[in-house]
Amino acid sequence: MAILFYWPDNVTWPNLLGGERMSWAEHLNINIVAVLSAAAVAWVLGAIWYTLLSNPWRAAVGVIPLESKAKGLAGHPVFPFIVSFLAEVVMALFIAALLGHLGLVTVKRGAELGFGCWAAFVATTTTVNNAYPGRKVSLTLIDAGHWLLVLIAEGVVIGVFGTFGW
Repeated sequence: MAILFYWPDNVTWPNLLGGERMSWAEHLNINIVAVLSAAAVAWVLGAIWYTLLSNPWRAAVGVIPLESKAKGLAGHPVFPFIVSFLAEVVMALFIAALLGHLGLVTVKRGAELGFGCWAAFVATTTTVNNAYPGRKVSLTLIDAGHWLLVLIAEGVVIGVFGTFGW
């Protein structure tokens, strides 16, 4: 599965049944435009979410505004935004692959799968990761709420592409 995320488009995927060779995106029935669109929508919604909740989030993390501007992973404040977008691309890729594999590429099924992925993987790990160091419950709610919005939005966007055959 690791090859899934680093498979150039010009390399073909062997069809074990003797048919045509195809790219990994064709093999997994993935619309790359839908994936990138879903990630972009999720990224914008995340920016809005954390803009609206920046003060409660900072309070929950214990960061004062001057500290947050002085610090930045890899020395640059843009780095977390890039990491967020790349993570959202990976999530959208998985949602698209799973919906396509199951043949359920609709808005409703996309939203349901987004919620299911959030409930099974994100809400649980976010809660555990914040519980051990004793972080505030408000931080868990803000961060988990963000990922709920992201995953449902990605499922819906991919579902829209599937519904309209784009």
